[in-house]
Amino acid sequence: MNASAFSVAAGPCSAESQETVDLCAQANSRLGIKYLRAGAYKIRTSAEAYEGEGRQAVEWVTQAAKKYDLRSIIECVDVSHLDEYEHVDIIQIGARNMYNTPLLRATAGSQKTVLLKRAFSATVDEWLKAAEKLDAAGADKIILCERGIRTFETSTRFTLDLAGALIAQRKSGLEVWADPSHASGDALLVPALSSAIYASGLDGLMIEAHPTPKKAKSDSRQTVSLSELDLLFAKLKN
Repeated sequence: MNASAFSVAAGPCSAESQETVDLCAQANSRLGIKYLRAGAYKIRTSAEAYEGEGRQAVEWVTQAAKKYDLRSIIECVDVSHLDEYEHVDIIQIGARNMYNTPLLRATAGSQKTVLLKRAFSATVDEWLKAAEKLDAAGADKIILCERGIRTFETSTRFTLDLAGALIAQRKSGLEVWADPSHASGDALLVPALSSAIYASGLDGLMIEAHPTPKKAKSDSRQTVSLSELDLLFAKLKN
């Protein structure tokens, strides 16, 4: 694959502060990474877990993306929030909302690119049917993202299904990215999995990166530092 045709999105799991987002955006710009991803509203398993900064986070990410000439990717978790996403370039539908038909239709109606993550219990065909709902509702462009599925294996957070992602790419004709951060749950595995994603022929990847991963308020264990992102991206380009 031509490296210039391979998309990379990087940034913090949660946009915790303007400084964090700006540092990530600056790193992306320096490396030639064109997409800034970050969370604003977070769906969490535990009621005590950090749920993001909401509207303020959306503003931090879109402002940083504009400042550094990047494209912003932010997950939307509720139809009522869509009015806040006017300046977001790509709206992400997370794994837990893949089956949320009202949100799919409303997001598609925004006339923006939609990045659809695969639910961790979904078959490839179910994933593609969710994409068909986006298409039928008028989505401007659809990107699929494999982020790991739940299997019997417990040594990683989920299981990265590259075969399923390649089948989805072949069947749909859509861009298919993969998310090694969520799939592995382990920052040490992210570089090798990123190389595998690139070598497989998929179209892009999403990585969680943070200036100081140990201080990240969510998903710190699977988040790479900006210096690690530098090394990872250099390896992909070579």
